[in-house]
Amino acid sequence: MTQTAEQILEDGLERFGLNVEPLARGKLLAYANLVLKQNLQTNLTGARSLQEFVTEQVLDSVSVLTVFRLRAPALDLGSGAGLPGIPLAIVHPKLELVLLEPRAKRVEFLRKAVDELGLGNVKVIQSSAHGPGARELSQAMKTVLVRAVAEPAKALQLASGFVARGGFLVLYEGRAKSPARSESRIARKQGLSLVRAERVVVPGLGATRNIWIFQSPSPKG
Repeated sequence: MTQTAEQILEDGLERFGLNVEPLARGKLLAYANLVLKQNLQTNLTGARSLQEFVTEQVLDSVSVLTVFRLRAPALDLGSGAGLPGIPLAIVHPKLELVLLEPRAKRVEFLRKAVDELGLGNVKVIQSSAHGPGARELSQAMKTVLVRAVAEPAKALQLASGFVARGGFLVLYEGRAKSPARSESRIARKQGLSLVRAERVVVPGLGATRNIWIFQSPSPKG
């Protein structure tokens, strides 16, 4: 028997060991519905059903919580449809989180979703990583989340400037268990050191997922 999206979500969260309140679970499903509805006008996701979206996007986004505790303020760089930022903001309603996205149609959707879901902990900024709108975020984020933005080397370069002293850059990666030498060199050049590389298993996802966690040196004294 085919599982409903609600069953897939509940099963996935349980397997992750995440205790998510019913209200938040409802908002995660409401968010999924908003994306799929908007997808008819703007290409936000390749998922064609609620079940696919919950598995491939929602559960994949929150999988990071099994290996890392988010620090605020947090930044979702190149947020797109709000991934991973919106699912994480729903699960952690007290987490101060910024969605940074350069494309106008996606920003319009993000603002609509944040408003309809009542996410008072989320701010949407329209800007590229190097645009004027992003300047206020420079070296100010305790957690920078990067998912499906660019190849790892490029992603590290784009995201590193937002990481506060002692903060973390969290990169969602596919097959690679750990950074290649060239990627490690780029990270070091940006003042980041790898503190953890962990494989996560997303229930129902037929793909490998790894999480790389880098940290900026803590302030002296």
